[in-house]
Amino acid sequence: MAQFLTLRPQAIQELFNAVFKKLISDAEQEMRETITRITLVKSLCASTPLSINNTLTKFVSVIDNEGAVATIQRSAHAAGITIEASLDEPCAFVDYYARINGLLDGVFIVVDVGGGTCDVSLAKLENSVRFLLHSR
Repeated sequence: MAQFLTLRPQAIQELFNAVFKKLISDAEQEMRETITRITLVKSLCASTPLSINNTLTKFVSVIDNEGAVATIQRSAHAAGITIEASLDEPCAFVDYYARINGLLDGVFIVVDVGGGTCDVSLAKLENSVRFLLHSR
């Protein structure tokens, strides 16, 4: 029989702060650079990976729910990290792909095949500004 542990909100935040600091520390060691700013990537579904890191932009992925976003914002602040922007996953991928390929404009079809899901999004990049045209 499953047993559930109930934590007070402050304990949940403290736990998340510790996990967040550990993720940032591990990413800094792997990348050999200090992380001071991140882009928050909001998931369109609950089956997304926890984090995506690359040398151009640092992403932390969360389920798109206000409580989770607020918890991550407080954890980032506690760790001295600035959240520069908040993007949905397809726009974050278009941003990453455009940066590594030197693109300023284009229309992109983003196919996200996950654990039992398949999402297709149409995104547009115009003068380095991202637009999510449709996502399903």
